[in-house]
Amino acid sequence: MKESIICLDPGHGGVEYGVKAYGLSEKDVCLDMTRRIAAYLNRHGKVRGLLTRAGDTALDWRERIRQAEDIEADLLLSIHTNGSENPMEAGFETYISGCAGLDLRSLQARLHNHVAAFLRPFGIWDRGKKYDSESYRGWIPLLEEAPCPAIQLELFYLTHAGEKSWYRHSRFRDALAFTIAEGAALLLQRENRLPVR
Repeated sequence: MKESIICLDPGHGGVEYGVKAYGLSEKDVCLDMTRRIAAYLNRHGKVRGLLTRAGDTALDWRERIRQAEDIEADLLLSIHTNGSENPMEAGFETYISGCAGLDLRSLQARLHNHVAAFLRPFGIWDRGKKYDSESYRGWIPLLEEAPCPAIQLELFYLTHAGEKSWYRHSRFRDALAFTIAEGAALLLQRENRLPVR
């Protein structure tokens, strides 16, 4: 049986910091989280997690897609934190392509609900399962052009005074990474090979 491969994409990198708040930057948090997720996946035995960037480098979305193609990924997870000029904005959300069919919507729902259930006891509320057309840019090319099922996780808000404190706890990051890895591995175990859309 073919080993399943998950392409883990840490958001931003290099000169692209993403959200910066309270001494934290999105690019650093995302890289740390994807390394932890990959470590758990690679212990799993049947699922391998490979990163699009292993260090602090800038990649455009086309390069991220090329890497997913090169490794013949079964699933692409793009990991981000959220941020807003409104310090009251809070919560966890996920995005998929606006062209997604029922299969990808089902995958999103299963992973989203798995992660949301973990976050709920910590007071991090569920902002919902969304299409990229609902994002602030109105389009996420990585999700639209991915060669395999792709889900973007916006973990929660770096700009929220309460939520950002969880990013500072290594044990919390570890538990969240395990939850994401577990949820993604469960998706792949239910399918022999995931549908493209």
